[in-house]
Amino acid sequence: MGATIEGLDGGKANVSDDRLHIVNESAFERAVREGNAYAWSWSYDAAALNTALAVKNDSTTKTLVIEKVVISSDAAGEWQLHSCNVCTTGTGITGTNLNRSSNNVAPASAYENETGNTLASGKLFIEFAVEADKTVVFDNLGIRLGYGQSIGLDTIAASSTLTDGAIIGYFE
Repeated sequence: MGATIEGLDGGKANVSDDRLHIVNESAFERAVREGNAYAWSWSYDAAALNTALAVKNDSTTKTLVIEKVVISSDAAGEWQLHSCNVCTTGTGITGTNLNRSSNNVAPASAYENETGNTLASGKLFIEFAVEADKTVVFDNLGIRLGYGQSIGLDTIAASSTLTDGAIIGYFE
């Protein structure tokens, strides 16, 4: 018979046959397992100075942690990942639960082609370029959004061309 030891980070150490077996998982991996991780994605012809996707945390009890951002485009362009003042207009996007056996629904609002927001003063996280027919991935971001806070992904210089990507995060 084995015993289970749980660490402060939620990782588990199992003891059996006089051996200590350690299984560690990141906060993101744990959120996926528990059905609290989501991907919000878009795919459409984005114009310059356009918010391709904005995601707002609607949970009054949980923090939304942005883990990853993925962007690809048919044409080269410049982008900004930033905090938004508002996130209320555009085409609604439903977050996809990354644990496909979970029925949890993301407590968040998300909009592609979001047109009602402005860059929150001093809240630019990353400005970057995407080459034509390339994909850019920002991983392990750890951007934390409290209730009512939003994140947006804007084109700042691009022609009207097909872009797609995702904002991936989890609730804790």
